[in-house]
Amino acid sequence: MTLLDPAAGRADPASVKGKRRARVIKTYRNPLTGKIVQTKSGNNLSLRAWRVQFGVEEVESWVQF
Repeated sequence: MTLLDPAAGRADPASVKGKRRARVIKTYRNPLTGKIVQTKSGNNLSLRAWRVQFGVEEVESWVQF
């Protein structure tokens, strides 16, 4: 009977929403100034300024676990 029902086996679109994994909070510590920034995204103002000043690879090495 599932062959005749095109919606069978599909998840309801409303139930699929919200199933994303929560973003992890990353903590960056600038070794020169000691300033600590906690963020879930890369759009933090301080973080963007550090990336311009020091480079992306350098700033990513500052992540605290």
